[in-house]
Amino acid sequence: MKSRNRYQGIDPYVVNAVHHHARQLTYQLHNVLYEVEDIEQELMADIHHRLPCFDATKASAHTFITLLIKNHVATMVEHTKAKKRCDGTPMASLNQPVTDEEGCPVELIDTVPFNASLWDDGETVWPETAEQRMDVTRHLQLLPSRLRSVAIRLMAETFTEISAATGVPRSSLYDAAARIRASFMSCGIKKITAVPTN
Repeated sequence: MKSRNRYQGIDPYVVNAVHHHARQLTYQLHNVLYEVEDIEQELMADIHHRLPCFDATKASAHTFITLLIKNHVATMVEHTKAKKRCDGTPMASLNQPVTDEEGCPVELIDTVPFNASLWDDGETVWPETAEQRMDVTRHLQLLPSRLRSVAIRLMAETFTEISAATGVPRSSLYDAAARIRASFMSCGIKKITAVPTN
């Protein structure tokens, strides 16, 4: 991965530092967005742009250049990570005005079907929810204490979080969750849409 860029007339320390950090960055980013030459050119352009800010009373030229390069490399790493996080899906406000099939203006939230929303499906009426809550609470009391504690923690935590907090391996937690699920299903509780609150 030898660079083909040439920088005649520039301090060899700067050129070597730029080559070094550019190579390191390509290894760190696994050549996702940048090639070595592109990184070198961007680092050189940043150094050229910021060189007038150099103050010899605060640091040596080599220290200043090194800090410039390291800061710009960190910025490039953050930029690359941000690009990886974004899947290209556009963001939109749920209160954004749109038109429905009939051409009437509505808010975007009104066009989202209930089964695709993050909230309750709206089909479970309050008495059924309250009855299910009582059934779940009653059945939790019948579970062995170890399974009960796992079931209660699973209402608010992930398997990884429980494993880290208790030291119990995740495989044991998965087995416990399977036994809890089977126990609830044997009592006719197939899907829990409401959890007990204590």
